[in-house]
Amino acid sequence: MNGLPAPGAAPSLAAASVARWPFATYSEYAKYQASRARRTRRLTAGYGDLRRRMAALLGLHAPQARTLLCLGARSRVEVDDFRLLGYAAEGLDLADDDPVLRADMADLEAGDRRFARPFDAFLFSRSLEHCWDFDRFRLRSLPYCRKAVVAAVSLSANRLSPWRCLDLGLLGDPSDARRLEELFPGFRTAFYEASADLALFVLLRSDASPDSDASPDSDGSPDSDGSPDSDASPPPTTSRLKNVLVANLVAGSKYAEADWVRLLNAQIDNSLELGWAPDDVVVTTNFPYRYRGVTARVLDLNRHCLRGSKMFAVRELLREPGPDDVVFWAHDLDLWQNYWFDAPDFADVGACFYSRPTFNGGSVFWRPRARDIADEIVGRLQADAADREEPTMNEVFRSESFRPRVTVLNSTYNVGCSGYKERLDRSLKPVRASHFHPTNRLAWETHVLNRHGFADRSASLRLETVVRKWFPELPRQVRKPSTERP
Repeated sequence: MNGLPAPGAAPSLAAASVARWPFATYSEYAKYQASRARRTRRLTAGYGDLRRRMAALLGLHAPQARTLLCLGARSRVEVDDFRLLGYAAEGLDLADDDPVLRADMADLEAGDRRFARPFDAFLFSRSLEHCWDFDRFRLRSLPYCRKAVVAAVSLSANRLSPWRCLDLGLLGDPSDARRLEELFPGFRTAFYEASADLALFVLLRSDASPDSDASPDSDGSPDSDGSPDSDASPPPTTSRLKNVLVANLVAGSKYAEADWVRLLNAQIDNSLELGWAPDDVVVTTNFPYRYRGVTARVLDLNRHCLRGSKMFAVRELLREPGPDDVVFWAHDLDLWQNYWFDAPDFADVGACFYSRPTFNGGSVFWRPRARDIADEIVGRLQADAADREEPTMNEVFRSESFRPRVTVLNSTYNVGCSGYKERLDRSLKPVRASHFHPTNRLAWETHVLNRHGFADRSASLRLETVVRKWFPELPRQVRKPSTERP
C-alpha cells in the first residue's frame, strides 16, 4: 500500500494512490504539517481568486449545496471567505486557527466528532495532496460528503505529497479525468481542468438527488450504482425523503413499552446526528411518544401481524394527500443508518434481497404512486390473518401486475445477519444501513465488533457510539472466536 511502483512500471491504483512519507510515525507527520500550516497561512490568504473560482464551480454544478467543509484549511481566511460567499462553512486542519479546528481529514470518525456529520460539499484548496492515508479518508471521511467534492491540487513535484497524482498520470491529461472516479467511489466527474501547476476538478455523488438546475454530466447519463437489474428503469427524480419508524405495542409480546422507547430514542438520536430534520422523521405508534421534537402519530395498529406493522403504517401514509416527489423509507427499528444518503433510484417500490433472491421487508422505499401495491399487501394480510408480512410481500412484488414497478436495490441499504458475508460483499461501501438488534449478542458481534475479521465492517464507529448510549451493557469485544459460517 505504501510502496512506490517499480521504475518504468504502470502504477496500480492501490500501489500509487499513497506514497511513503519520510516520517517514521504519524505524530512526526502531524507535527510537521501543523508547523507548515502556521508558516504558510499568509500564502493561503493569497488564494482568494482560487477560492472564488471554486465557489463558482460549486454553485454551477451543485447549486443546492449549502454546508461546506474545508479540509486542510490552514487559515481562518479560507473559512471566512466561503462564509462571505454565502456558505455555512467550517474548516479543519492539523493546526487550529479559530474557526478552523484541529482534526485530520483522513479520519473524521476518530477525530473531532463535530465533523462526523453530513456536509453538502467537501473542499480542498491545495490540501488533498497532503492527506496522510487516502484509503482511510475514503472509508472514514468521504461518506460524510453528501453532494460534491471541489478540489484544487498542486501538480508540482513535492516529496511530502503522499497522494501520487503524478505517478497515476491522473492530473495533467484530461483524458485521464475519469480515473478520479476510481479514487472517489460513488462519485462522477463533473468538471476537470489542468494548467501547468494546478488541477481543478468537481466530483458529484452518484447516488445523490440531482439539483434541479445543475448542469448535466458530459454524457447525459447517470452512473450505475451496481444494483441488480430491474424490470423497470427508475425515473431520475428529485425526492424528499422521509424516515419512517413504527412501534406496535401488543399485549403478550416480548417487547414492553420501555423496549420500544429505547429503540426509538436510539433511532432518533442516530437520525438527527446524521442530519435528518425532526419533521422528516415519521414515527407511528399505538402509544403516546415524543422525543427531541419528534412526536408520534398514534394509530390503532394491527394485532395479528406484529412483524408487518410497518405495512399498515405505510398504507396510511400513502393514502394521505401530499407531494408526488416524497419518498417514504420504512425500516425496522433494528435497522440502522450508518451514513447520510438521499433516496436511491427506483421505480415505485425499492427493496433489497436477502443473500438469496427473496425480498427483505426490513428496509423498503415507497413512492406515493405505490399506494395500490401497499393496499394489496395489507388486504391479503388481513384476509389471511397472516402473522408475517414477507411471504405476502414477495407474492405481491413478484406478481405479473406489480413486478415491473418494483426495483431490486443494492444490499447496502439492508445488510442483515442471515447470509451476512454475501450481503456485505455485494454492498456498495461503506454500508449505508446495517440490520442487527443490539440485544442479540451474535448480531452485535458480527456487525459492530467484526466477529469474523472481514476487511469491511458493517457498522460505523459513529453508529456504535450512538447505540451504546442507549445500550451501555453491550460488550466491547468478541466473546470467543467465530467458527460458524457468517
